[in-house]
Amino acid sequence: MSFLRTDSGLSNLYLFTGTNAVVYLEGGSSLSIEQVDAGEFNTCSSDIRFWQTVFTKFQPNQRFEYKSIGCKDTVSKIAKRIESGSVKNVIAVMDRDFDNICETKINSNNVLYTKGYSWENDCWTPEVIYDAYCILSGSCKTNSTETLQEIINIYIDFEKSTRRYIKLDAVLLQNSHSFFDRAKPEKYITINSSRRPSFNTQQGKQTLREIRNSLPRPLRRRFDLPPTSLEDCFGHLFEAFGFRVLSFFLKKLSLPNPPKDYATSAVVNAFKDKFSDKKSAMHTHYLGELSRVVI
Repeated sequence: MSFLRTDSGLSNLYLFTGTNAVVYLEGGSSLSIEQVDAGEFNTCSSDIRFWQTVFTKFQPNQRFEYKSIGCKDTVSKIAKRIESGSVKNVIAVMDRDFDNICETKINSNNVLYTKGYSWENDCWTPEVIYDAYCILSGSCKTNSTETLQEIINIYIDFEKSTRRYIKLDAVLLQNSHSFFDRAKPEKYITINSSRRPSFNTQQGKQTLREIRNSLPRPLRRRFDLPPTSLEDCFGHLFEAFGFRVLSFFLKKLSLPNPPKDYATSAVVNAFKDKFSDKKSAMHTHYLGELSRVVI
């Protein structure tokens, strides 16, 4: 498919897929821009599951083909082509990360971002986890409201424990470093079969000591985070914690831990119901993002 090697070929790709536009997104195996130009992509990913749900809700009369291409850096390169006008009939969707405070968001009608740091931050919230818990366990919502409150309390504690580290993560990323170990988010979660999941404060303190000993000071702070820290938590850590919370409550019913991909499906399925509240911040954000799309 040599036509993919040119911007015009990329612009005309939708004609070959029988859709209104092609959507490039993160997820799956990481591919270089050269591989994408050569026609490579991933057909399955959790990112596709999420964004397909959003597009179906807010663009129900349009048809799209979704192509996961792995890392955000490659998606950003597609997005910059869209921004420059060299590529048409293509949409790029990405996790926001800290682009909002670093002023690095790409401005184009066909470049869309999540509301929170990542789509995981938007999905793995206490209310959505509770709905997924009811789906997976068959629990009656009328008789399990105490479970919802307990999940909310767990997240209140998680927010208190992580607040300073999330803000430090933002400062470090402005200086080309990071606080959290992006490859091993699970180590920041304390897991005990008889106790509810929590942030591993000892690991947090250890990481802080290591950073203080390895980085020059003072660090340059260009932008500050807004007060809603969990929305800006490293996405894979937020997802990993949410999965542990969901598994904890299922285990209390003597149910086995679901495969993570299966649990993610339940969470995304529960998430779409949150759009029914048209006054919610989530509905407002994604309605605004999808309303800008030009195809």
